[in-house]
Amino acid sequence: MTDEPSIARIVVIDDEEGIRTSIRAGLENKNYEVVTFSNGKEAIEFISSNPVDVIISDIKMSPLDGIEVLKITKEMSEDIPVILLTAYSSKQNADLALREGAFDYLEKPYDLRHLRLLVQRGIELKKTLEENRLLRDRIEEGSFEGIFGKSPQIQKVFHLINLISKHDSTVLITGESGTGKELVAHSIHQNSLRKDKSFVVVNCGAIPEQLLESELFGHKKGSFTGAINDKKGLFEEADGGTIFLDEISTMPLSLQVKILRVLQEKEVRKVGDTKVSIVDVRVIAASNEDLSHLAKTKKFRQDLYYRISVVPIHLPPLREREGDIPILVEHFLQTDEGSQKFSITPHVMKSLLDYSWPGNVRELENVIERLKVLSPDGQITHDKLPETLLEKKEPLKPDETILEEKRLKDFMDSREKDYIRNLLQKYSFDKKRVAEILDITLMSLYRKIEKYQLTE
Repeated sequence: MTDEPSIARIVVIDDEEGIRTSIRAGLENKNYEVVTFSNGKEAIEFISSNPVDVIISDIKMSPLDGIEVLKITKEMSEDIPVILLTAYSSKQNADLALREGAFDYLEKPYDLRHLRLLVQRGIELKKTLEENRLLRDRIEEGSFEGIFGKSPQIQKVFHLINLISKHDSTVLITGESGTGKELVAHSIHQNSLRKDKSFVVVNCGAIPEQLLESELFGHKKGSFTGAINDKKGLFEEADGGTIFLDEISTMPLSLQVKILRVLQEKEVRKVGDTKVSIVDVRVIAASNEDLSHLAKTKKFRQDLYYRISVVPIHLPPLREREGDIPILVEHFLQTDEGSQKFSITPHVMKSLLDYSWPGNVRELENVIERLKVLSPDGQITHDKLPETLLEKKEPLKPDETILEEKRLKDFMDSREKDYIRNLLQKYSFDKKRVAEILDITLMSLYRKIEKYQLTE
């Protein structure tokens, strides 16, 4: 026997019977219970003693107007989204409603489809906020080493981490920059039998090509200019533990064959040495590029690709796991000391949900850190948001839809090309500055400039 789906309760407050009837007819179905009131006082009495998921209220009413209903509701529960309606086109009313914590604001005559969408998103937001209250009490449940989320995509990642941690198979983690690939790698290590040994991180794209071999495998004294002592490599440092090869796509082909030998034979040879050493290391690799495509085009060794991708884990971008945003926000709002408490209005949360987050979780963390700095009183309001988050996402018009059918990767490549080209032009081809904005290494940026043939 399956559980019946929960019924969301919507409270509608308006002194016009026609409006109440119209909204009830437009919303009431098997998933919504719509309760209507002609004045705010009766509605507040009901709300104070009954669970409510969303409130839709007119502003101009008596004896309580919509703003007063909003204020009283927020005193009873911060989690109930309130959508305000008015027949009076007033920017002042809109600003006041949003400052007081309204989820959104619509002018009459409203678009019923828009109202339905707001109600659905309000229900989802309330559910997530309530889950966040419980999250404080069970911070470790449903998370792995600082990775948070309840979406099916991230739950699948949690499941994979749990399955593969106790095995020594090589793992390839893919995903855009900022999705948390290093966190996942560290989580695999921390949940493995190797957790008491070293977890060594190597950013292959940040180490000059001529030094990378020495860093990974070590060198003998006198093997090259500047080698004044024997040096142990990072593979030996990770003996018994895990080595994480981030941005492995940037590794030169000449070095990839030596990585393949480590994986197959468990042997490393220092630069300038004739002897080999045996190492017991688990290898986890990561890339924000499509390694299978690079392998097919001979820009990455196909045999190494197959060897490191025994267990693939793909991290979805934040825009594909929107439901996790409130959970991540709740986590990032918590201070290390726990002394300062922060509150965030539904309107701010809606802006965070509306944004596409090209920098993914890392960008969200940085934005929340900024908001905390700008909110010493603990009240995070809409005016403190960065300008990029204030830009509304406009739906595509029919004549703006993509008519040419193409592979998803080709479409994403074209969007990436346009974005990088615009940044380069904006900053007068200051590649270091653009790489910092994109949160990638300079070497990765040069690869993308070459790939897309972006010239000054």
